[in-house]
Amino acid sequence: TLGYALFQQGRIAESQAMLEDALDQQRRDFGEMSGPTLRVTRALASVIRDAGDLPRADTLYRQALRIAMALFGPHHVETDVAEFVFAMHRHRMGD
Repeated sequence: TLGYALFQQGRIAESQAMLEDALDQQRRDFGEMSGPTLRVTRALASVIRDAGDLPRADTLYRQALRIAMALFGPHHVETDVAEFVFAMHRHRMGD
């Protein structure tokens, strides 16, 4: 949550470092397929996108969508959010 709050304040480098660490920790504690990992992956993708690394952001958004689909299926708010942010990202990339 703090990492995303830093992102909203425009503190991209701090946010990215915090979310990278948080994602590593979430994966260790909960595994790849977990709600906490999903949310941090999605937040980190947004930070990476705004930092300008669009290919890496694309990879992270795809991972978040894959996790949401596996955990919640196609008709769940978490999947809807993952699909929405991925679609916005792809639109920004001209797709």
